[in-house]
Amino acid sequence: MAGLRKVAILFLVLVIVVPLAFCKTASEKLQEGLFAEEVEGDLDAAIEAYGQVINDESASRALVAQAMYRQGMCYYKRKQENKTIALFEKIKSDYADQQNIIEKVEPILSELMVLDPASLMPPDTFAYIELGSPGKQIETIVNMLKGTPFENPLAAVGGGSNRRGGQNPQAILSALFNPSMMAEFKKVRSVALGVNSGNLNNPPVVVVLDLGSSDALRGMLLAGIGMAAQPNDPIEGMNVFNIGNEVAVAHDDKIILFARPIDRLNWCIKQYKGLIDEPSLASQSNSFSKVSRQLRSDNVFTCWINVDEAYGKVINTFKPDEIDESFYVADAIVDFKNIDEIISHLSIREKGFEFESNIAFKDGHNCLPYNLMRTPNLKSEGFSAVPSKAVGLFSFSLSDPGSAVGIHQGISHVTGLDIGREIFANIEQVSIFVVPPDEGANLAKQSNPIAPFLGVSITSKNPEMTSHILGQLFSLAQMGTTGRIANAEINPALNQYTINIEDEFRFNCFTGRTGKTNIIAFDKDVFKSCISAINNHESVLAGGVLERPLNEMTPNVSKMGMVNVGGAIRVGKSVSEIIFDNPGNSGYALLDEFSRLFDETHFMFYTDESDNNLKVHVSLDNLPEMD
Repeated sequence: MAGLRKVAILFLVLVIVVPLAFCKTASEKLQEGLFAEEVEGDLDAAIEAYGQVINDESASRALVAQAMYRQGMCYYKRKQENKTIALFEKIKSDYADQQNIIEKVEPILSELMVLDPASLMPPDTFAYIELGSPGKQIETIVNMLKGTPFENPLAAVGGGSNRRGGQNPQAILSALFNPSMMAEFKKVRSVALGVNSGNLNNPPVVVVLDLGSSDALRGMLLAGIGMAAQPNDPIEGMNVFNIGNEVAVAHDDKIILFARPIDRLNWCIKQYKGLIDEPSLASQSNSFSKVSRQLRSDNVFTCWINVDEAYGKVINTFKPDEIDESFYVADAIVDFKNIDEIISHLSIREKGFEFESNIAFKDGHNCLPYNLMRTPNLKSEGFSAVPSKAVGLFSFSLSDPGSAVGIHQGISHVTGLDIGREIFANIEQVSIFVVPPDEGANLAKQSNPIAPFLGVSITSKNPEMTSHILGQLFSLAQMGTTGRIANAEINPALNQYTINIEDEFRFNCFTGRTGKTNIIAFDKDVFKSCISAINNHESVLAGGVLERPLNEMTPNVSKMGMVNVGGAIRVGKSVSEIIFDNPGNSGYALLDEFSRLFDETHFMFYTDESDNNLKVHVSLDNLPEMD
């Protein structure tokens, strides 16, 4: 009997103690979730582990709040924004005492509470345009125009009625741009349009208007919808209208949704309300994910096109005999099916603007225009002869088999001359620059007022060959329309050419070579400046108004152009003096003032050309105060 009692006691100990030995604490479960999330990248396992902590009644409030935060971050990483918002709002309402967690939650929640319109676009969307934070953009423009007549658009456009008693365009603009309406425009958060897969003759479209707190704009739009549409049954608490048999509109006190065809609206509403958590353009497209929500919000507009998918839609929409032959020719040249996407955006700042467009190609693409235009990266050596006082610069590189062939073919096509491709394979970089005249320079009137300010530097693998070819070209340039050398004066020691064609077009040309660089200038002082830039290291890279923007460019630039606006105004004034021979004109004082105001302003463009990506950048920066 005593033995039986011992066995029973041992059995009870095993039943109670052994499970406890294998039972993990809430803290251990939290660590398991962190390991799965941060180390293994297994978000499903992490979400499950955090859920066990949240449902563990023995876990402390601090551990539960931490687990909810981590689980919300997992949903955030998976772009399941509705689930993230729900968890974070619960933390704020139920765990307000966990201040360290609240501080982490609030900025993310604030970001997510601004609706991402791309999350309401179906995953088969292949073209998308978003106007990001229109209110913020309008405010930036208004700040830019402070002190000018356009600071108050109402005063700038005026007002009034036409003779028939109706409103003229000025009156309409006055109504739109009065201060109260401008205040309403500033409240708008985003406007987006997506084109979805379907019949391209009548493509499915979704439009999202997030008007923020602008009750006036919402009221105006809804009044217009009410006149053009027929009311339909509400969907999930949202008022619904039909416009004809194809377009449906839904709205609440936050957003307005347009969808075509009508059945798309139901999906958009459920996605917006968080009733479904299905893939969307924002969560599913790897291509679209390159355009972050923050970037889209900061830009005036963002445009994304999935080119290969759009190409496939065109092919599948029409029968082969219905597609025009020119489309196939264009595809053979451009290779649409091997272009992944095009992403473009424009941003405005109070001191300027920036436009950028990226074209991503697939491996093995055969886009003929890109293959012909693509050139290697620029080298600093190619700027060594550009004087520091230059105010404008355009530069491109060669020495690449593809670009050499492309230029050879282009010149042959235009001129009919079979100029050997080895000539272009020899040239490494060409830089064309503009140099303003020195203060007090004598600007005599001449038939070509632009040439005295221009210069060209050419770096080559074989500079002697380049010099020889330039000599031949200038000898040909001296031939007049009658086929003879017209008033040509050649000074071989100075490599100076004076070319006068039919006594109507005359200019001097100076050429020379230093090291790998050949120089062409149309003014002796410009030529001397180029030689000095090389010998004394006084190039545009070491000083002058272009030094900063030129040195700030990325090292992957293939072609570039930049202009100092103040310097360009000074050159324009000098050209005007040459043309009109009126240096005492009173208007030049105003040009002098403008040139000083825009001394720090630069216009710039460049390309970044890699195997599978082309980036084009255009910007204007450091604008002066507009007043």
